[in-house]
Amino acid sequence: MVQMTGGEAVVRTLRHEGVDTVFGMPGVQIMHIYDAFHGQSDIRLMTVRHEQTTAYMADGYARVTGKPGVALVVPGPGVQNASAALGTAYSGSSPVLLLAGQVESYNVGEDRGALHEINDQQDIIRPVTKWCGRANSVSEIAPAIQEAMRQMRTGRPRPTEMEVSPDILAMTGEVSFAPPSQPELQAPDWDDIRQAAALLRGAQKPLIWAGGGVILSEAARELTALAESLGAPVATTNEGKGAIPEDHRLALGTGYYGHGASAWAVPKADVILAVGTRMTTQMTGLNAPQMPQKLIHL
Repeated sequence: MVQMTGGEAVVRTLRHEGVDTVFGMPGVQIMHIYDAFHGQSDIRLMTVRHEQTTAYMADGYARVTGKPGVALVVPGPGVQNASAALGTAYSGSSPVLLLAGQVESYNVGEDRGALHEINDQQDIIRPVTKWCGRANSVSEIAPAIQEAMRQMRTGRPRPTEMEVSPDILAMTGEVSFAPPSQPELQAPDWDDIRQAAALLRGAQKPLIWAGGGVILSEAARELTALAESLGAPVATTNEGKGAIPEDHRLALGTGYYGHGASAWAVPKADVILAVGTRMTTQMTGLNAPQMPQKLIHL
């Protein structure tokens, strides 16, 4: 247990979880967090001019680096502005943590007209987050942030949110940190893997559909090696762009709503391996698998 302010607990927990960059817009309810950032050099704080930008930059940072992106905003309109970017990150399976301020703890839910008060702001972002929570004491800050990071790293990555009131950020309390969470990987069914391998071995004209999951899993090298081994052309979704080099001889480029090179390649395939994609409406028309084609969906 270590004594520190709530603002210091936020910064220390982020550092404990390996965060090295935060995108934020200052505001009165979160200034104790900014005070805690002052004088430390482990986390780079990028100040922006609009709350929407914090979460969009955090999303872009997460996609480029593979690390969780962190955005810091005031409550109410700050959270509302950031929610548009959270929706993008949610649809794109991007690991973004929104750290949000709140009104004073004694004003939460009281509808007294506190600055930036909206009831209840988590109702706004719950549809575009995987998990959201509130720290009601200094000691709850670290566990809440760590749970947000654990949720983000487990299964399908998606945005999470943690909020805390300014009076809690100003208080001093005892804080302890659990070990940083590690991704919980899902084991494959090896009987399914063997059946899929047999289908691919027997394929005359295999084709691979690669989605954003290939990028998130850092599996582009393995996917390219599989395509070369099978001699299978690779079409990507928009989110999967980069799963195979664009100048590779087997790269078909992006297939989009029945358009692109995939439109003539898909109908000719006898076995289709779809990896890291939900098989969304992008795969319609000539891009859609049809009977009697065999589909392996990973």
